[in-house]
Amino acid sequence: MKKKNIITLVVIVAIGVALIFGTVFVKLQNKNVSDEYHVIELLSEIKAYTSEVTIKIINDKETNVYEGTQKYVKDVGYKLDLNDERTFIFKGNDIEVKDNNSERQYTLEKDFDEVFKYGFIGEYIGLIYTNEELKFQKEILNDKEYFVITTLIPGSNNNLYEGSMYYDIAEYKPSKIIIYDNKHNERIIYNYKNFNWTDKESDMSIDF
Repeated sequence: MKKKNIITLVVIVAIGVALIFGTVFVKLQNKNVSDEYHVIELLSEIKAYTSEVTIKIINDKETNVYEGTQKYVKDVGYKLDLNDERTFIFKGNDIEVKDNNSERQYTLEKDFDEVFKYGFIGEYIGLIYTNEELKFQKEILNDKEYFVITTLIPGSNNNLYEGSMYYDIAEYKPSKIIIYDNKHNERIIYNYKNFNWTDKESDMSIDF
């Protein structure tokens, strides 16, 4: 009788262990999907950030490269200081531009710019939330692992058809965004360096 009870106990324990490992295995199998959506959620909750940025614009005749600094404050706006001494401030539907050499200032409609705005993380996340066609994948570049989040870019410009954000899994921050044309040729590449989150948006100035 005692032997029978021991056997029964062993069977119950074995079943319990199997159920636990089965549950863990299912969670691990689903981990990638939840992680990718968690990245989107994390980025959408950014209050502010600063980053150095290199912007490479590729067309059929030449490649132009710009370097500068981005500042972003959620629900306020974002600012791009280019090293060629031009400054762009994006607020609402307007872009304020200043030539720091001549002190000339002027205002453009936000839709006028199709080059610099998609390099801001908040702008790209806005594309993700308004687009139902998203692609997720993992990619390893130079021994580093990235989540790649790809979305279509609205509009009729075939040169700016689709974008892919590379999120550095180990560093917990965006590494670059690539904009492709409708033939999947690279057209704009935004590379980020010294990307820093901050909750102190009151310390960030989005003004000239």
